[in-house]
Amino acid sequence: MPTELEAPPSAPTADQIEQQLSELGKDRLMQGGLRRLALRFLIDFKLSGRYEQSPRPISKAIYAEFYEFAVKKTGGIAPKDTEASGKKLFGELIDALKDYYAGPGKEDALIITLQGGMGGGYEPRFKWNAGLSAHKSAPNADVTAPDYGVIANTDFMRDIEDKVPQGTTDIWIAASDLSNVGDETSAYSDYVRKVVRSNALRNVDYTYICPQGHAGESRIQNLRDCFNDTPGKLHLHQIPLERFLEISVVLTHFISLNPLAEKPDAYMQLPSLDAHRAWIRLNHKDSARVVAKMKSLINSFPEDDA
Repeated sequence: MPTELEAPPSAPTADQIEQQLSELGKDRLMQGGLRRLALRFLIDFKLSGRYEQSPRPISKAIYAEFYEFAVKKTGGIAPKDTEASGKKLFGELIDALKDYYAGPGKEDALIITLQGGMGGGYEPRFKWNAGLSAHKSAPNADVTAPDYGVIANTDFMRDIEDKVPQGTTDIWIAASDLSNVGDETSAYSDYVRKVVRSNALRNVDYTYICPQGHAGESRIQNLRDCFNDTPGKLHLHQIPLERFLEISVVLTHFISLNPLAEKPDAYMQLPSLDAHRAWIRLNHKDSARVVAKMKSLINSFPEDDA
């Protein structure tokens, strides 16, 4: 089934890659086993800048990290020989992608392949389908390079949210999970609350959107405590999961530090074992879409008492 992606001749944006990943996940070639999860992992691995590290990650290390990721996501058990299992799984994934684009995906706008062979590390490659004439003569094609960027090895809280510019009035966060996960008493959790309270004392309002049933009582209370006697206010909107997925087909976090600006920004967190260091800064068009959807959901669902 062809996807309806905007396909300019410039490099694909993160949002377009996510759309194509969603389309691939619907096909039978990605069903069963761990193929879909493996492709998700490899794309996140690339977008978070891991392949650019020196020395370049070797396949054996990638296999081990993938199965650690898979166990965390599925609750399953890692194979005894992650190298052999990983080589088999990722080899099958390469073949499945080839079969998909030779068959049901032959008219998809965006093609995703994996670089195999010695030193390839199964690195994903993204390219537009040159066989589609629309790509050659799209009347409204944006021929400029996209302005999104991967924020690799950056702690979003320490390096960005803790340094919002003077005059910031609102921070909007679409959080896929605000349940009581992790250690709420850890030093990092204390630091997060310190940053939020510091911004609240500077008259910054925080608005959270999360799926219904994904807001833990203690975590929300800790958030509310950050706003005691501050000019900044906390707003929490719990919405049906299916509506939250209108922001993105992937359950993840989005943050905008200037949602009311004429050209708002937006950041997307990549699912990762080190998620607070794996973010994408979306381009202006994708940021505007994400923020507009957040605004629509905020207006559609009343906020919880905060």
